Amino acid sequence: MDTLEQFKELGMLASFHFADDTCQEWGQATTAKNKALKIFDDNPALQPELRKVATGFLWTLSLDRPQQTSGS
Repeated sequence: MDTLEQFKELGMLASFHFADDTCQEWGQATTAKNKALKIFDDNPALQPELRKVATGFLWTLSLDRPQQTSGS
């Protein structure tokens, strides 16, 4: 799977779980969102295209990133 497809799949999966009104699936949403954000951050050359893909998500790319610990 290429980078754009993987980003879209993770972003849409996060959106699906964030749409759960009970909030019970938000942990799964956060996991998928963080993986998508890592793809975005790790691929600066693709960011214009990734931004276009992200317009369909129920969350924004401007979110704070999780703190990285040394060795991770």
